[in-house]
Amino acid sequence: MYIRLRFFYLALSLTTLLPLTLWAAQAPPREARKAFNQGLRALEQGNFVEAASMLTQSLEHSPTWGFAYLQLAKTYQNLSADSKALEALKKALKYSPNDARVHLQLGLFYKTTGNCARALPRFQKALKLRPSLEQARFEQGLCHETTNNRKLAIERFEEIVEDNPKHLGAWAALGRLHEQAGDQTQAENAHRKMIELYPNVPFYQIQLIQFFKRMGNIEKAIKIREAIKSTQPAINKTMRELPRSKELN
Repeated sequence: MYIRLRFFYLALSLTTLLPLTLWAAQAPPREARKAFNQGLRALEQGNFVEAASMLTQSLEHSPTWGFAYLQLAKTYQNLSADSKALEALKKALKYSPNDARVHLQLGLFYKTTGNCARALPRFQKALKLRPSLEQARFEQGLCHETTNNRKLAIERFEEIVEDNPKHLGAWAALGRLHEQAGDQTQAENAHRKMIELYPNVPFYQIQLIQFFKRMGNIEKAIKIREAIKSTQPAINKTMRELPRSKELN
């Protein structure tokens, strides 16, 4: 009995300590973590030159730290140093190939440099690694919209609002895309969803008024105008551009 218990506790110790041992072996050294934290703070504060310096210093102590390369890439992108950003992203991909955030950032890099053809596979890979990564799906939709693939763009944004009905950006995109497709009902629904989410933000009510004006439905535009109880200059300007009810007769 004693021998069995001894082996049990030995096995328990190994299963408990082994992950900790592996983590300790993989964890960046203290100097790297210290410089990394300083770089991350500088990045968050918008001090990109300081951030690049500290993150580079961090990587000198831990040259295979994929996440540090990812943050360095973001820093270089903010500095408009595209070649350095791409180099850092490739290093991040080399050392952290299964990190969805790396694929997302690489996709964002290609998208912002106008290369949606290379961005889309990266967003798809990010979603494969982490299906809940909403930003990757949203960026996919924007790329499809940019390349005039309206059907796929609508599918991506509809998937987003199905999972997250409060995603304002997806509703705005659906409003644009359905209007371009000539589906006034779905476009109106998207605009009304934005107002439903932010009823006290006049901007979205103005957008719906402008939508009805573009559709030639002045009656609906006037009804919304008359329902708005605000004196903000932007609203008043939009309202003044509409004809009065008597002008519709």
